[in-house]
Amino acid sequence: MDILIPKKLKNELKNIGLSRAGTNHAINFYQFYMRELTFAKDDSHKTNNYVYIPSETMRTLFTSKYFTEFVKILKKKRIISRRPFFNGANSNLFKSPMIPKENKCFEYKFNPKYLDFKDVSYCTVNKKLKLDSEANEEYHIQNLKNIVFDFNKMKEVIENYNAEDEINFPVVNPKIIYQIKFKNSGAYYCTGKKILEKIDDGMSFFEFRNQYYIGDSDRFIIEKNMQIKLSYTYSFNKLYNDEYYARRNSTNFRLDTNITNLSKRFFSDNIMIWNGEKLVEIDLRNCQPALLAYAIENIDFITKNIQDGFYLFPEVELGADFKIFKDYVETGMLYDNLASDAGVSRDKAKNGIFEILFSSQKFHSSNKKKIKSVFPSVISWVDEFKKLNGYKEFSIMLQKLESFLFLDYLLPEIQNKKHKVLTKHDCFLCKKSDEKEVREIVTKKFNKIGFRHKLSA
Repeated sequence: MDILIPKKLKNELKNIGLSRAGTNHAINFYQFYMRELTFAKDDSHKTNNYVYIPSETMRTLFTSKYFTEFVKILKKKRIISRRPFFNGANSNLFKSPMIPKENKCFEYKFNPKYLDFKDVSYCTVNKKLKLDSEANEEYHIQNLKNIVFDFNKMKEVIENYNAEDEINFPVVNPKIIYQIKFKNSGAYYCTGKKILEKIDDGMSFFEFRNQYYIGDSDRFIIEKNMQIKLSYTYSFNKLYNDEYYARRNSTNFRLDTNITNLSKRFFSDNIMIWNGEKLVEIDLRNCQPALLAYAIENIDFITKNIQDGFYLFPEVELGADFKIFKDYVETGMLYDNLASDAGVSRDKAKNGIFEILFSSQKFHSSNKKKIKSVFPSVISWVDEFKKLNGYKEFSIMLQKLESFLFLDYLLPEIQNKKHKVLTKHDCFLCKKSDEKEVREIVTKKFNKIGFRHKLSA
């Protein structure tokens, strides 16, 4: 098994005196670290790059002597750091006044010095870890196996990615209140006047992927580059070693595969070829808003097909704005038209819609206020649903509807017509020669249930 790894880390592991088995464990430990950081549920880990790994997991995956076999040496050479676990007997090890309230296991972190992805290389391990052993859906696995990946181009994507290309420094309006994102994905609000004061004190105000931040932009770029490239490399290694997976998760019933979380950067320049043909994306434009419009009018459909629990639905009188909302969704121009109506940029309109859909009903911002002025009854329906069911259940409900439509409603018909497709949540990937017929199936089936939609061009 070959793993793509920063060359600096590869060279260091060769020169620190590990046994052959210890080196194998260390490389696998790096791969496991990438996996845990990529899928960490604790958002703070995506900031400080520490991940919790229980000792029992270390013993199971590696060896009962994992500490002496490789962890001790990696620590001594400052390749990794490990925070002490907490219990009543070792509370003196915590220097911070913030003592944990409950027991916590060890946290591990690789030294960023060795995670330089500008130069990556392959490293061979003799024994791979036994991960992702849950049952897979064979139809999707077989389709994944038929894809030919250009790994040289994928490697170039990893090496050449630079978070700096996605950062900009907007002009601050002192009269506006901005939502500022914490590194741990929390948020707070700050007036433009206060932001200008912080800039005068030497801090930077910048935007990354439609989120505002205040801090050291240079350090932010370094951290983001490492985090994103770690995630890209983990996905690369799974595909390079034919480690395919395709499973529906138990939270929102979405199908998770090797490509569902793969960056769009890997879908260009013919990086993926299926039976000699380029892959074509057929995706639902304005997907989440389109699902919302359908859910509001089709509560019986939701109750019959996706409700594994019991949702309480709002009794909100819908105004003329709901018809406008549906029309915008059906044309696929929701964000463009909303931007014009609300007097904001398209990016701000799109970001505002997602803030409304995925945040608490208690969340308020100038962006939400502007959008609500255009769609008052729609936003009231969303807020009321969250009050009745909990705000997190709202996004899960939409995702369940999405997974039902694409996996349980559309996919069987596509399979019956003998077409092969890959799914990526709200998108089908197919061969160019199958595109026309797959589009026709999707359109016909959506029209049959009155689902107003627009597919990508």
